[in-house]
Amino acid sequence: MISVELLQWNIVESDVCTFCNEQIETLPHLLVECEVVKLFWTDLKLWLYERTDILVDLNVREIIIGFQDENFIMLNAVYLLTKKFILRCSYENKFPNVTAFKK
Repeated sequence: MISVELLQWNIVESDVCTFCNEQIETLPHLLVECEVVKLFWTDLKLWLYERTDILVDLNVREIIIGFQDENFIMLNAVYLLTKKFILRCSYENKFPNVTAFKK
């Protein structure tokens, strides 16, 4: 039997982006194109560089589908966790930030 909690959805009457309130909230917009999320990715890129000395050039393709090079498995894991974090922030109506992401 399916739990009632599993059937609850965060349904809203608007299709406008949770973060910028300007564009339609499509998955590409929410994960990459939104100006609020772009700032978050930039902050994350800086934080990753400070920790690893690896400077990644964030682009839509790599954010959405990940790196194809198996040398970047850990970075793909970070991207996956980041996308999950962004979606959770959207669901909770909170702006994504690196401090909260690190926790």
